[in-house]
Parts: sequence; C-alpha cells; structure tokens
Amino acid sequence: MIFFKRLCNECQKLEAVRHIKSTDEFFDILQKLKRLLSDGNYEYVGGNVPEKTVKQWPQDGLWYRIKCKSCGAIFTLWYDTFGGKGYFKNGK
Repeated sequence: MIFFKRLCNECQKLEAVRHIKSTDEFFDILQKLKRLLSDGNYEYVGGNVPEKTVKQWPQDGLWYRIKCKSCGAIFTLWYDTFGGKGYFKNGK
C-alpha cells in the first residue's frame, strides 16, 4: 500500500508548469522560488547555480530544487537549454 503525504496550504498554491519554453521563462520561475526561500518557508536542497551555468555551458540543463519546511514536499525546476524545454513540478 502506498501512502501519499498531503501538501500543506502553501505548497498547494504552487502551480506546476508542464512546458517551459525559454530561459526567460525558467528565470522568471526561479526568481519566484528564490522569493519563497527568502520568506523562510522553504529551503534550498540542490541545483547548479543557473545564472552562472547558462553563461558558461549554454548546452547544459539548468535545475533548482526547494523543499517545504512544513510538509517536506520537494519541488524541482528544470530546463534543457539545448533542447529548449523544461518543467516545474512537485517531486524530483
């Protein structure tokens, strides 16, 4: 039997983005995630410093991951700069 942990009220407000089509869209979402971190309800749990990576290795994937301090939900923002596609979702 599999049990799914319920998202807290704050995490329920975060909307998944199935198709990110540009680096501009990726960085818009990234700024929102950084604001969530500064509010103190979430913590940074991984990533590759997208601002530097996109300048040094433009063909690489950009990713950033945060975790809710309340319910433990993990959210991942990912973008493949070479393929021109990405997403923001709940989970790894």
